[in-house]
Amino acid sequence: MANLELRSLPLESEGTPIGVKSDGSAIRLNGRNKVLQTLFVEQSDELTTTSIIPKTDDLPTIAQGVEIMSVDITPQSQSSALIFAISVYGSEGEINTGNDYNRNSNIVFPLFKDDVLIAVGVMSTTSGDAGNNSNWASLSFNVKHQQGDVNTSTYSLRGGCNHGGFNHLSSTRDVGQAAGNSNSHYGSKTSSTMVIQEVAI
Repeated sequence: MANLELRSLPLESEGTPIGVKSDGSAIRLNGRNKVLQTLFVEQSDELTTTSIIPKTDDLPTIAQGVEIMSVDITPQSQSSALIFAISVYGSEGEINTGNDYNRNSNIVFPLFKDDVLIAVGVMSTTSGDAGNNSNWASLSFNVKHQQGDVNTSTYSLRGGCNHGGFNHLSSTRDVGQAAGNSNSHYGSKTSSTMVIQEVAI
């Protein structure tokens, strides 16, 4: 029977050792696309605002709309990328009534790093009226962002409309906000979420 020799493979920056070559050197798995960390943020609260996000060529600012959720992130590598997978609810309508009467507006979801805009998700509300309260919706979008350092930064998702009121989980049609019953449909299990993965590139 052949003798088996066990070797200790030192970890190096080139990648993870997965075997040994005939000359005794390590076979390494490339470290690119490795997930360095994953964060999950969830928001199930009713949120409303009349602070508009104008439909113009100007960038949305951190002072506009309402914050839906935020998270502090400390990257493990300055050369990595942050991948955001966002799923969020929103509607345009009268604040604190659940009525979704307005239409022909945009619902806007800006994503900020601290106070700097890095991405925007947009959906159009075109069908809401007094007989058809249907301008609520959910939007899913993905964002890739390279922070470029390992400092802790706050990433926040905000919501707003270009006119009228903005509602998050406070619509009579989607989650049952009526007479103060915030997010009452479906056992109050509806929520907006944000998953962030730091990936080595």
